[in-house]
Amino acid sequence: MRLLIVGGLQGQIGLATKIAMDKGAKVTHAADIEQALASLRGGVGADLVFCDVTLDIGALVRGLSAERICTPVVACGIGTDTRRAVEAIRAGAKEYLPLPADAELIAAVLAAVADESHQLVYEDEAMAAVLSLADQIAGSEASILVTGESGTGKEVLARYVHRKSARNDKAFISVNCAAIPENLLESELFGHEKGAFTGAIARRIGKFEEANGGTLLLDEISEMDARLQAKLLRAIQEREIDRVGGTKPVKVDIRIIATSNRDLAEAVKHGTFREDLLYRLNVVNLRLPALRERPKDIRALAHHFARKYAEANGVPYRIIASQTERLLLGHVWKGNVRELENTIHRAVLLAGVFCIVGGAGLIGYRFYRQPVTLTVAVGSLDGEAKKVASLIAGRLATTGSPVRLKVVNSGSVLDAAKAFAAGQVDLAVVREDVGDLSQARTIAMTAHGVVMIVAPPGSSISSIAKLRGHTVGVVGGEINQAVVEALKKEYDLGSANVTFKNIAPADARRAVQAKEVQALLLVMPLTDRSLSFVKGLFREGTNSQPVLIPIDSAGAIADVNRAYESFDIPKGTLRGAPPVPDDDVTTLRVGYYLVANRHLNATVAADLARRVMSVRRDLVGEEPGLAGLAAPDLDADAYISVHPGAAAFFNGTQESFMDRYSNAIYLTPMALGALASIFAAAWRFLGVRPAATAHPALDAFCVLPERIRSADDETQLRQIEQEVDGILRDQLARTASREEGASEAQALITAAHRLDNLIHHRRTLLVGHAAKPRALASEAEGENQT
Repeated sequence: MRLLIVGGLQGQIGLATKIAMDKGAKVTHAADIEQALASLRGGVGADLVFCDVTLDIGALVRGLSAERICTPVVACGIGTDTRRAVEAIRAGAKEYLPLPADAELIAAVLAAVADESHQLVYEDEAMAAVLSLADQIAGSEASILVTGESGTGKEVLARYVHRKSARNDKAFISVNCAAIPENLLESELFGHEKGAFTGAIARRIGKFEEANGGTLLLDEISEMDARLQAKLLRAIQEREIDRVGGTKPVKVDIRIIATSNRDLAEAVKHGTFREDLLYRLNVVNLRLPALRERPKDIRALAHHFARKYAEANGVPYRIIASQTERLLLGHVWKGNVRELENTIHRAVLLAGVFCIVGGAGLIGYRFYRQPVTLTVAVGSLDGEAKKVASLIAGRLATTGSPVRLKVVNSGSVLDAAKAFAAGQVDLAVVREDVGDLSQARTIAMTAHGVVMIVAPPGSSISSIAKLRGHTVGVVGGEINQAVVEALKKEYDLGSANVTFKNIAPADARRAVQAKEVQALLLVMPLTDRSLSFVKGLFREGTNSQPVLIPIDSAGAIADVNRAYESFDIPKGTLRGAPPVPDDDVTTLRVGYYLVANRHLNATVAADLARRVMSVRRDLVGEEPGLAGLAAPDLDADAYISVHPGAAAFFNGTQESFMDRYSNAIYLTPMALGALASIFAAAWRFLGVRPAATAHPALDAFCVLPERIRSADDETQLRQIEQEVDGILRDQLARTASREEGASEAQALITAAHRLDNLIHHRRTLLVGHAAKPRALASEAEGENQT
């Protein structure tokens, strides 16, 4: 933490400096505004500025803004001068700090600005593995990319690496690329020369030069503009920078650590991040696991934050109860460590005279409730969908999910859609183009079904036009009626005498071999199981691969019927060498979705989406059928609209219990306090008041100031000091066992402190008066000797 003090702070600069340095700050001084701006331009960096309120704070703020220096200013003044405090805040100061300097208040300001809570607390093996890797590479000069979700502690880990490195005695400079406007970030990083832009009245050193010899942290680098990315790449490669408006490069010796909560590889694919810059930064990747991936840390961090905020707020530290720990462990913590810290902080504040389990219990109430069981209709031709749904239901039951599933086998997706439309079930796994889905809202996508028109090996039918006069077997029958109607309409197959015959899956192979049909139409996902079924419908042999018939007008069909989309079956899908098909084949694709009734509670829907995706993450390695689970189409014009609860989960806008009810929790005590105040005022107005309480100790203190002022020698002052100590000691002994005596004791201590100041002032005056006669006597003795 680097602190710049501007001005003399009205005689309090020495005390303020000592307090700040005791709190770990590196302090520099500037006599006035001009010297402060010159110091900052010259590379003497500062994270915070304390400015004497008697100086022109407005000029300082404007100068910082003109120089594009993003450093907060705190005004400091004697006492609590309301007028000057208001003027300072209006001029741009972030806070007003009354003097004489208070150690706790200065510490709070420094902590708030510097965010010096960089202690690494962990117990989980996943976090231990990350720190082990960090220890290995800390001593190197390699650039490091720290990745992880928001709130996982990426900057804390970066500071840990710096402390472990050979540069630990040099500066650690952090720049939040997302918090600084684009037009200011270049100057902030690279500095500028005098006259580089309007307001640049002198050279200013940037963060690269401030960090020279040390470490530069580029926080949230994914938010950096593409133009600056190119300049940053050159700075990393050449170890030299160009100031804005500069004419020659400046050499720098720094280590770069970058952080990002986004997938930079995906950003490269989308063209928002330079691939060459990613290679330069990602020499070593430290991925911080999300808090839900390191459950042992939840308990350790919760106790750490409970102790920290108990001390900070002056309340007793209370052990977190085991019931509360279970509540904390059961939450997902989408905001990670930051969310946990805020939650425990709220619990400490709300606990008051109650146990922390009470406050945390209120917060955790949202996470603990009786599980909701939803019935889900599932149907498929091969029974695979029921198997996957049963696996998910079992997992939800064994992990204590607030949402449970009861699987109902409905035969086919059409039967499932009918049961859902009739209100017989809460959920269903359906296909977009099958059944009445007017009340359906998507929770998650389960798979994509691909339309395949397949002719036997050696068939001359290679296009839909060559189906003229032939019979096509529709595997699944009525389920695929919508596909058949779309093809008939687009290609006018009725006029071409193309016949469609419904066939059960078990009869498909026999119908092909008996030449009852010349082609088959199927809709199924491109999984190994499904493709094996397709290949098993025809004769086996080296050259006996079926012929995939393209639907060249798939795009036109998709434009008319939004349930479908155009899709290319990849080359070699049926066989790799030689590839079958030998080129991509255009066809139609349709989605399978887990849907809920649009009236399902949004919180339940969000929990269901979260838990289903969690099961996919945990078990996809064991069950490949889970690989198709994904977020549904979140667009407003989706063919089946997404459920608002699921949309909140996938968009990251799901509200927690505290988000919804924090205002009520905070405002209720205030409202009760206001009512109590009104009641007390009415009580006094009616004249109902307790008898006046005598305060003999305070009365005794009140007569002492006059005795102090009239004291003529040191003996009288010592006698008064003994009286003060005796009164204070006796009164504190009486009030020690009484809670209501705390305020009286505080008043006595304050009064005694003022009396000590008066005694000290009187003693100084008496010493001064005694010194004058001695000086005169010495002078007279000298004259006599002369």
